[in-house]
Amino acid sequence: MNRKSISDTLTSLLHKYDVPVYVVAADDIVKPLKYPCIIVKNTDLRQDSGKHWICFYVLSSTTYEYFDSYANVLSTYQNIIPPNGTIVRENCSVLQSSSSYLCGEYCIWFALSRVVGIAYDKFLAKFSGNVNTNDCIVRRFASSIPGIHPHKIYSTPRRQQTCLCRRLCPIDFDKNFNKMRK
Repeated sequence: MNRKSISDTLTSLLHKYDVPVYVVAADDIVKPLKYPCIIVKNTDLRQDSGKHWICFYVLSSTTYEYFDSYANVLSTYQNIIPPNGTIVRENCSVLQSSSSYLCGEYCIWFALSRVVGIAYDKFLAKFSGNVNTNDCIVRRFASSIPGIHPHKIYSTPRRQQTCLCRRLCPIDFDKNFNKMRK
């Protein structure tokens, strides 16, 4: 996903919660005017094409939560200028397959979950130890967003846009997906 797609999607989903959303490059400095807020950052510098999206749920001027679908520690990304303060929560389990391009979608779901009050640990509990299954879960989540069409939300080449969930995932999505979203 590109910056505009992530920004438009989060703004649309979160407008009734009055939570500021910033979608920026690694070297952009964000000075939130209100808390909590969401900051989604690309790990590349502004002048570069972009590599990977990570997300911060900024609780106050001194604390924030950090989410990376690859579970890399923040210092892995040398270009990132983090929010002021201290990380109070971060994920330690790899969720996303290294062959997928779903980091933006993972960030959107994380941001939405945190803003509506789903605890960080409860959000992580939606996923399994199987990264392919997790990617299918996120594809399904993304395709369930009203007004978003799969061809607009995925940044993968067309041949990879079709979810192969029914073959790859060890769960029956038609029956269990809504339970996993809760």
